[in-house]
Amino acid sequence: MSTYKRHEHTFEFNRYPPTSNRSLRPWSAADELLLTYFDEYAKSHQESESPSRPAVYHDRFGFLSTALQSNAPFVLYNFSSQDKSIRQNLKQNKFEVDESAFYTPLTDFPEPVDIVLMKIPKSMDLFRLYLHHAHKNLSDSPDAAVYCGFMTRHFTPQMLSIADEYFDTSEQSRAKKKARVLMLKGKKSTDQTGKPIANLVNEVEWKPSESGLSVDKGEEPVILKQYFGVFSSDGVDMATSLLLKNLKLKEDENTALDLGCGNGIIALALKMQKPEAEIQAIDDDFLAAASARMNTNGKADVHHYDSPEMFPDAFFDLVVTNPPSHLGHENNIEVSIHLFEQAAKKIKKGGRLLVVASKHLNYSTHITRRYIDIKKIAEDEKFELIEAIVA
Repeated sequence: MSTYKRHEHTFEFNRYPPTSNRSLRPWSAADELLLTYFDEYAKSHQESESPSRPAVYHDRFGFLSTALQSNAPFVLYNFSSQDKSIRQNLKQNKFEVDESAFYTPLTDFPEPVDIVLMKIPKSMDLFRLYLHHAHKNLSDSPDAAVYCGFMTRHFTPQMLSIADEYFDTSEQSRAKKKARVLMLKGKKSTDQTGKPIANLVNEVEWKPSESGLSVDKGEEPVILKQYFGVFSSDGVDMATSLLLKNLKLKEDENTALDLGCGNGIIALALKMQKPEAEIQAIDDDFLAAASARMNTNGKADVHHYDSPEMFPDAFFDLVVTNPPSHLGHENNIEVSIHLFEQAAKKIKKGGRLLVVASKHLNYSTHITRRYIDIKKIAEDEKFELIEAIVA
């Protein structure tokens, strides 16, 4: 547990997902700097008769949402684990959870806001989608502003070019504790900002025949759609490609889970290979799950959740995953290792777990609890496909 003092009030925070790395806190200096700018903004507008509620974006562990709870912020979340973390820290600090305060990236706030506090995500596509949402939901007040916090080591000029698509002025603060804030003001007209959020999608071309699958349309590629910010927007990533080329359902495998489904390509490949099979798919990322629903089009049941806990024990014949090795900017395999342990409970005795990952992660040494006969069944220069059997 970590503590933070603000305005004579001491807050207590925990991370979810939890970590064994004691150097990782539930907030950064960028979060602290955002609070400073909020306080300055609030002080300069304290004479306002009806100040609008602030909005908080990409608050990964609930630090901003909790520290600003007296201001009743709107909270825009994208990850199921993020939603859990925010709620956990609100309750930890004796706040009631207001369900009407939580929104996903494809939903507008019920009223305009004058100030947005945003942690800039690692994905610049996701940053663009967030700014698009903020632009649409920001009031027309000349003082309305979006404050975007980031650590200086994560700066990229792309942040400025994306901001320029939506706002007339952008100004960087001075660095404090190696953090900065990008201050955006002056909404550009809507005809300059382009498409509505629902149309902020990338298209990925996939040829099932290259993965050893046949489809009704022969060699015609499948066009997969995915919202901005979903992993691998330029095409099928190399790890997934290796998995697909070696994904062979056994005759007795009739229930399968795509764990961390992304845009749904693995779930779709499973269904193409065995149309009568029951395919489930799950992803922590709301935009990924929404993309997978578009692409599987009812062929798989897609869920927005951060773990397979929602399924019955010993339910699946097969679980397939291309797991995350990062949590935002953090290199973090603890989440994946925990997923492997959870998956073992949901796989039938003798059932399989298939994991594709970078070789340097050496996952075969971590897939041990409740698994036997762990072996590498395919590889290329960078990635390996590991098979493990549930004991």
